[in-house]
Amino acid sequence: MDQRRPLGLFLKWAFVCLCTMYILGALQAQASDDGQIVRLKLMHRNSHGSPFRNSSATRLETVTSLLRHDKLRLTAFVKSILRSSSSKRTAKRSHYYAHDRVRSRDAGGRGGATIGTPIFSGASVSSGQYFVDLEIGTPSKRFLLIADTGSDLMWVNCHYQYHGRRRSRSKKRRRTRSTGSRSRSRSLHAFASSSFHPISCASEECQMVPGPSACNLLHPTKCIYSYSYSDQSSSSGVLAYDTATLSPLDGSFAATRIPNVAFGCSTERHGHSFDGADGVIGLGQGEISFSSQIGSTYANYKFSYCLVDHLSAPSKHNYLVFGNRNLQDLRYTPLLRDLRVPDTYYYVAIEGVNVNGIRLPIPPAAWSIADNGTGGTIVDSGTTLSYIADPAYTVLFTAFDSLVLYPRVAISPFDLCFNSSAVTTPTWLPAFSIDFSGGSSFHPPVDNYFIAVADGVTCLSILEASGQGFNVIGNIMQQNFVMEFDRHHSRLGFARTDCSQD
Repeated sequence: MDQRRPLGLFLKWAFVCLCTMYILGALQAQASDDGQIVRLKLMHRNSHGSPFRNSSATRLETVTSLLRHDKLRLTAFVKSILRSSSSKRTAKRSHYYAHDRVRSRDAGGRGGATIGTPIFSGASVSSGQYFVDLEIGTPSKRFLLIADTGSDLMWVNCHYQYHGRRRSRSKKRRRTRSTGSRSRSRSLHAFASSSFHPISCASEECQMVPGPSACNLLHPTKCIYSYSYSDQSSSSGVLAYDTATLSPLDGSFAATRIPNVAFGCSTERHGHSFDGADGVIGLGQGEISFSSQIGSTYANYKFSYCLVDHLSAPSKHNYLVFGNRNLQDLRYTPLLRDLRVPDTYYYVAIEGVNVNGIRLPIPPAAWSIADNGTGGTIVDSGTTLSYIADPAYTVLFTAFDSLVLYPRVAISPFDLCFNSSAVTTPTWLPAFSIDFSGGSSFHPPVDNYFIAVADGVTCLSILEASGQGFNVIGNIMQQNFVMEFDRHHSRLGFARTDCSQD
């Protein structure tokens, strides 16, 4: 018998196996890269069906209310940025001590080796403008949560017994004004959920949230957190694990259960930032945020949204998507991580702005981050208008002011308003664009930076970022763009589209 024949068959068999393994590996890698996709309805506070909507408010009253919220949020940004910059320079935590320890990753995939490294949160930022339904617990219970790209921790109203007594938000209602929206809020009964597990104060997750006191590592107790917001609202309670369920109202996909999601079981809540909502779902870049925790499951840490014009089309729906949309026409700019600013926020670098295609004479330093953490540009879904700091704002305003030829109308706090009652649509308004680092340019439609604030009155919806020194690209500027936050590649993708058809 020819001895070479078995050897030849063996080599052929081995070659086929290797090819099969390579193809399966490639397919598996592609599936892993694409990941699962979950699409949730995102509701603006002025949308139909929102518990925050005031149907009797005029357009000007609605805009004024949103601007009051902006002012609180921008003040909170400043405090958070300056506190983070100062803390990072001194390498100390303001809410708890950073202890030296090493923790091995457990079988559940949580934790990781740490040696007292400080992690900073944007917890002081006021609540956002958009809301999403999320189910928590086993059996699951649905909650209406504020979706916020400017904060990290997810928390919900909660009943939980610790220190030998039961603490619940229902006992604290006497300290806050009772409203109809508050009476509709729901709470998680922790001990009724079989998947609820409190987190130890010695855990890595507990280092990621502000708390009232240090942890005794020899006798660790529950992780107590306390979040305060710019309008004196606050949430405090116990950090815990539980199962989150993503289940859309329209049944467009099967429910997806995600075990061991870290969140705040809020036993006390003060103030009115959250009236009508059951908590907050943080979508920031911090490790404790919901988007970070589920990132490995959904297309390598990607999420995106597409926002409709909430002032003109309150009946239209927005969508929040976890996963890879596989859009072909996205333009990208890098997301910046800088030791001088909080890890939470989504910073991008502006290289210049253009009016009618002409680059404005603004020095590059006007867009950069200063040593004290101020400056730079944040993309934020919870801020309504866009804000530009001086000296860039003065140059930008002067350009618009010289090109808008309609009769002026004075409406505070807007700097440029005009009478648009004579025409249904202004026949000519200046074009505006932003040049980002990485070679991408953002070309918003006119409706994204000139908005109708009252009958017959249109205003420039870019205001001066007075007293804060940094820039914010708000949600009106982002309308009718897919905005993709690609954490895996550390980049922001955007593409013009009709979000009402999303």
